[in-house]
Amino acid sequence: MSEQKDEQRVSDKNKFTFTDEGEGEKFTFADEGEGEKFTFADEREDEKSAFADEHEEKPVFADECEEKPVFADECEDEPAFTDEQDAWTVMIADDEEAVHSMTKRLLEDFSFEGRALRFLSTFSGEETKALITEHPETALILLDVVMETDHAGLEVVRHIREALGNDLVQIVLRTGQPGQAPEHEVIVEYSINDYKSKTEMNMEKLFATVTSSLRSYRNIGIIKKANEELNNEIAERKKAEARLAAINVRLEELVDERTRALAKTTEEASAANRAKSDFLARMSHEIRTPMNAIINMTWLLADTVLNPEQRDCVRTVLSASEILLTVINDILDFSKIEAGKLDLETTDFSLGDVIAETVSILKIPADEKKLALTCRTDRDVPTHLRGDPVRLRQILLNLANNAVKFTEQGGITVCVSGENESGAGVLLR
Repeated sequence: MSEQKDEQRVSDKNKFTFTDEGEGEKFTFADEGEGEKFTFADEREDEKSAFADEHEEKPVFADECEEKPVFADECEDEPAFTDEQDAWTVMIADDEEAVHSMTKRLLEDFSFEGRALRFLSTFSGEETKALITEHPETALILLDVVMETDHAGLEVVRHIREALGNDLVQIVLRTGQPGQAPEHEVIVEYSINDYKSKTEMNMEKLFATVTSSLRSYRNIGIIKKANEELNNEIAERKKAEARLAAINVRLEELVDERTRALAKTTEEASAANRAKSDFLARMSHEIRTPMNAIINMTWLLADTVLNPEQRDCVRTVLSASEILLTVINDILDFSKIEAGKLDLETTDFSLGDVIAETVSILKIPADEKKLALTCRTDRDVPTHLRGDPVRLRQILLNLANNAVKFTEQGGITVCVSGENESGAGVLLR
């Protein structure tokens, strides 16, 4: 029976009460069992209260502004606290009604950063768990360890930190029986913010504890909010990067599709060009062979005895044949250019002979239009050159033929002049 009495949650020796000692309204935090007394007021009648100003015996948290309170900010321009939503929420969890009354009385006029305190009271661990769930905005919990059980407060701490995942609320353990929850073990094993013995919680320490806890709550809240904003921004950026990656993948797919389509189209066009070039080359060869025969036979006919009218007909046939052969050669050259197979000859030739042949071919159509067709070569132009006479003749023939075609009267003169001469060659105009 003696052991059961020793294990009682509140024994006669350890029962802490608040007493009113009379006229001075001195509040005593006393151990009634051994006579040990922890007092918030001086028991001597001639000395001032511990919670009063040293000069005029005003409460520490008084509102009068004639004298500056010990733990209060300047009273000028201090806002009136009428909205509980602007106040700091402080929860007092203790099974002793006197602890609630004394704590509220001491912190009645307390403010931090222009915000007063709003108190929530619980008297058991289970009640505290329910109330913190309803009020997650609670900034500070003044938590008793021993309530309905010896470790009710510690179970509340574990519930808040682990079950609710609330790491923001500041938890200050207060116990009148340190042996039930040794400070070192509790600090190591439980995520609390401070550990106080009820016997040492005088007014100054209570003020310091509440102020530091609210400051920590505020700072942690700012950091947590900044982290949440940063995480949200990172999440948004990741979403944007994912969308951009999806767009890039789609663009790459479109580019691949277009590239394949373009390659297919290019291949088809190249095949068509090759087919056309092959056709033109074959047709040119097929047509040029009989045309050369016609030209040769016409020259043979011109060497026979002909009357003037017959000779004019032969000359007309020769002229037309030469022009048609030139067209055929141009078509063949065009097909060679498309196929990349046009080769230029390099041989010695007479520039005068090339010009004379060109003029002779076009003389008949020029005479038909009664146009004078002549040629002139500057003296500084070399007479013998090295190059491709066939291509040069084609160029001169095309230019002179266009001149004959689009000239209605007058004459046409084929002029050759030298623009620039160097060791590498000569530029003719």
